Amino acid sequence: SYIVALHVCLVHTVESVGIEHGIHLRLTWVVAGAHGIDVCLLHQLHVTQHGLQAYGTSRQWVGVLSVHTLEEHALAVYVHGVKFRYWDGNVHEPTFMSVLCAPMSIGKGCVRLPINIILEDLLKRDESNRAREAEWKVKNPSAKQKKDPRPSDICIQVLIDNLTDAVFNQRVYDADKNGERFLYTSVDELDTLKNITSRGTASEVSILIRKAFDNSKHGQERVGADSVTGIAPLRFNFNASTTPRNLQKFFCREMTTGTITRLSLSTIIKPADAKRPVFKEYDSAYKEEVRKLTQRLSSLSGEIPCPKCNEFAEQLCDENEKLAALYGSDSYLTLSYRSTVIAWLKGMMLYVMNGEKW
Repeated sequence: SYIVALHVCLVHTVESVGIEHGIHLRLTWVVAGAHGIDVCLLHQLHVTQHGLQAYGTSRQWVGVLSVHTLEEHALAVYVHGVKFRYWDGNVHEPTFMSVLCAPMSIGKGCVRLPINIILEDLLKRDESNRAREAEWKVKNPSAKQKKDPRPSDICIQVLIDNLTDAVFNQRVYDADKNGERFLYTSVDELDTLKNITSRGTASEVSILIRKAFDNSKHGQERVGADSVTGIAPLRFNFNASTTPRNLQKFFCREMTTGTITRLSLSTIIKPADAKRPVFKEYDSAYKEEVRKLTQRLSSLSGEIPCPKCNEFAEQLCDENEKLAALYGSDSYLTLSYRSTVIAWLKGMMLYVMNGEKW
């Protein structure tokens, strides 16, 4: 018999190794199973240690998705006026459009509470700005001949899931003029994103996703005095949940437009014999840690370099090119480009959250 170690890895520099040698012309057993398969979470920073456990015992429960990843996406809304320069020279901002795709009744709603805690301070600020905007509207009805100028410092970042084009464009313009800030929304079902524009179509959402990833110009020009006029770079992050079937249905006409490659996709895998999950409370210590992070992120500005993160991303690109050649797959290579950019952006976010320490 022959001992075989099976490594399932999500890290770079994975190399295939020969596991057969010296097999002579005689009956040889076929390996029916491995001793264990270790799947580890990259953000826990124990990849090397896990890799050394080639002959360890199998795990009864393996967590594939961590809420930590989705928290990072919501935290990015506090970053404004910050640029990251990729190894190829292109400048990016922390854009994360996350879709959690998993079967029904598996626990996708578990991300809702930590996201609400992260947005707490921002929601209070938005509430104050909404009140000021409502007061201005009351004082300046449509019939008023000479209207007071709308306060230029109104900025509402967290969007509801029922907007018109005019409101969305106003929010984009306000966010840019008040410090190059991001807009953000969180929806329980991907299909709800259709309601953030007047057209209410998946095609329009796809256009917004492509524009937001590239921070392209967005807005409208109108000649009417009462119409919203403003054009600014689109900075828009979101968290959405859905099922595999609904995800396919939503993007069925967008497979060749580049929309899918701009998304950060995640899932939840539940073993068949897993017990029902029990969620703990987010205590005051957790909330205090979140508050410190949001304050740190809010204070950042300018271009922030991290040579180590760029070096790591370039290594991933090199590996992806080798794998694409090995597979003979142009599709794999195409998908790998923006996937690496998104992974690099997450790395840059972790870098600044950790006090700019690698």
